[in-house]
Amino acid sequence: MGSDSQQAEAALRRAIDLNPDFLLALRTYAQIRREQELRTAIDGMSRYVERYPQKRSERLLLASLRRGVGGSEVEISAEEFRRLLEERPDDSMAALGLAVAFLELDKWRDAKAIYEKLLLTNPSDPSPEFNLAIVAWDYEHDLPRAAEHFQRYLDKGTDEPFLLQSRARMFLQEIQEKLPPRARRAAPRASRDRGSPARVRGVGRGGGAVVGKIGRGIVVLAAVLAGDRREDAIDLAEKIADYRIFEDDGGKTNLSVAEVGGQYCW
Repeated sequence: MGSDSQQAEAALRRAIDLNPDFLLALRTYAQIRREQELRTAIDGMSRYVERYPQKRSERLLLASLRRGVGGSEVEISAEEFRRLLEERPDDSMAALGLAVAFLELDKWRDAKAIYEKLLLTNPSDPSPEFNLAIVAWDYEHDLPRAAEHFQRYLDKGTDEPFLLQSRARMFLQEIQEKLPPRARRAAPRASRDRGSPARVRGVGRGGGAVVGKIGRGIVVLAAVLAGDRREDAIDLAEKIADYRIFEDDGGKTNLSVAEVGGQYCW
């Protein structure tokens, strides 16, 4: 099987080298097939929902599928999310679905109103903070406000998916780099104590005893699994060493740990 897969990949690469347009054709074909599969799913789910209109979870799924197709289906999905909300105003899933549909329809102010209402209803929920940060950044172009929402998301979202937390930290750092120095000092800093290298004075403990201690530098929590290679460890170490997460004299996040004379705690 591996040999067949490698031969197929080699043949595909040769075809793309001979005709670069072949890659565009493949992508277009894949997109068409995806849309066809989505429409098949939508047709089947539509028949089911018509027969069992009381099935809210299936109606939510159908509206989400329509939104995924795009085009005129987004407006239809928005209408279905609206009906679901009219039936049950406290349905946060329907509210979030409607907000996303609004964003795709370029009705970002309506989406923002939904996110703000969700935040008022449940102030401890981190997801509206993330979405309000995106609205402030992409639509209002209010970078300081976006930074505040991203920071509040990180403060509240300790149990949020690691990928979303990482994206929020990355976005917050990118915003910091775009802000002028004065605004940068006033805006919140990205918290780096969960799931990423930390710019802290670190203490490592094992069994209650201090087993490592550093000043300014990076604390790294690394997981090693059976099958990991020495080359993987070297590659990871090089990437961590290249992280530019320390500020230079101008206040810009532009220096690596080596350039500031920092230390590591593993």
